[in-house]
Amino acid sequence: MELNKKSLRNTTSNLSRPVKFDHMTSPIIYKICLNDIEKSWKFALEYYLDESKPIKDRTNFQKRGLGGIIDSFLNKIIEIAVCKKLHEINPKKIFETDFDIHPLNKKKTEPDIINIVEKNRKSPKPKIYVEIKNSGDADDWFGPKASELKSIKKNVFEIDNTKKMYYIYCEIKDINGQSRKSSPLGAWLKHKLKQDQNLKKFHNVKDLFVQFNYVFTVEDIDNFGTTLEKGTPLPDTDVFPEVKERTKKQIRKKIEDNSLDKIDLTNGLLPKITASKLSKRKWLPYPNALGDFKFKGKIEAYVEKHSTVRNCWLRCLTDVTVSNDVLGKPCGSFKKDDVVKFVVKQKGEITKKNSTDRFVAKCNQQITNKFKPCRLNEIAKSI
Repeated sequence: MELNKKSLRNTTSNLSRPVKFDHMTSPIIYKICLNDIEKSWKFALEYYLDESKPIKDRTNFQKRGLGGIIDSFLNKIIEIAVCKKLHEINPKKIFETDFDIHPLNKKKTEPDIINIVEKNRKSPKPKIYVEIKNSGDADDWFGPKASELKSIKKNVFEIDNTKKMYYIYCEIKDINGQSRKSSPLGAWLKHKLKQDQNLKKFHNVKDLFVQFNYVFTVEDIDNFGTTLEKGTPLPDTDVFPEVKERTKKQIRKKIEDNSLDKIDLTNGLLPKITASKLSKRKWLPYPNALGDFKFKGKIEAYVEKHSTVRNCWLRCLTDVTVSNDVLGKPCGSFKKDDVVKFVVKQKGEITKKNSTDRFVAKCNQQITNKFKPCRLNEIAKSI
C-alpha cells in the first residue's frame, strides 16, 4: 500500500480503544510530531555536553562533533514511535523509553523500553526485553551483532527466555521520497530557524513518519539468521542483476563463437566463483555463509573474465528456478532461452567485516514473512 500526503495526515492514534494489527496491515506507521523531535534534540544536547559521555561512533570508532551526535540521537524518535504505537495497541499501559543521562551498567545490557506504567503505577519491571533498531531501504541485511546477542541474554531484567527478547526494526521515512532533504535534523532546523533561507530546501516535519519493518525474537534470529563472520566480506544480495537485451545478445554470440569458457555443473549446483578482485589482485574468496545455489531445470554456465572482474553467465535450456537457504527459495526464476548474469561479490567496498553478525537477507521472504510488524501485538499484550 502506497502512502500519500493525505493518508499520512489522516494517520492519527485512536487511544479510546485498543488497536490490533493483522498480517494484512501494511504498512504500520507512526506520524512524527514536533514534540518527538524536540525531545530527542534536547537529549542529544544534554548527552554531548556531559563530559563523561563518549562521543566516538560505536561502528567506526571515529570521534563525532555536536552535529554528528545530534544526527545520531535523533533516532530516539524511533523509540518514541514504538512506545506510542504499543500504547495505541494497549491503551491501559504507558510504555517509557530512557531519556535520562546516567552511567550505563557495563555488566548488564539495558533494553530500550525500561518502564511500563499501568493504573498510574510503574510495574516492577517489564516482562519482555525490547531492543529498537533503525534500518533503511539501503540495508540489504538486518540483524544484531553476535556480541550483542550474547550480552542481551545477560540483561538487567534477568529475562532468560529468548522467546521474550524482541527486536523491533523501524526507519524514518519522508512522504516526498528519500533524499538528503529528508533529514530530520534539517527539518527541525528549518522549523526553528524560519528566516534562514539556506534551510528552505529541507522538507517539513509534518511529512516525516516512522515505518515499522520487522519484529522478531532472539529465538527467531537464532533459528533463522545466518552468521556472517568477522573478517569476511558482506555479500551483495543482488546475485541476479538485470541485464540489457543488447548485452544478452552479445553473450549469446560469444557462446556460439566458443569465446567463453564453459563451466562443468554437478549435482544441480551453480559454481562457487566470485566476481571481483581484492587489492592484491586475488579473487575475492567465496562467502561460505551463503552456502549452495541449487537449480532445477537445464542450464549451461560460462565464465567471462576481465582484468578486475569475472562474470558467470547462465544459458537456460529450459525454465529454471534457483534456490538458496540464505537468499530465498526461490531466489531466481527464469524462462527457457534466457541468458542470466550470476554475480557473487561483496556489498560496496566491504571486503572484511569488522564484527561477527547474525543477519537475515531482506530478499528472503520466507523468513521476513515470519517477522511481520503485526507482531507488535505480542509485545503490547505480554510486556
